[in-house]
Amino acid sequence: MADKKYEITQSQLFQLQHFKRMFEFHAERIEKLCSEEQADIVYGFELGKIHSDLIQHFMNFMELEDEIFEQEIKNESKTI
Repeated sequence: MADKKYEITQSQLFQLQHFKRMFEFHAERIEKLCSEEQADIVYGFELGKIHSDLIQHFMNFMELEDEIFEQEIKNESKTI
């Protein structure tokens, strides 16, 4: 069975790149938070913000994924 192919717009590609940057940004935030000694309430607050952001990014990513799956290329014509 051949792999399915999907069209992706430049806008969708930019969105994927944005998600990549955001995941990297949040990883750095967590690393920075872990390297500092702070009050528990500060850790809780910062982790809550990170959690909220990551959930939002995840939901947006799922929507984008659905959009891309709807753009399956059907009956691709082969030219020689």
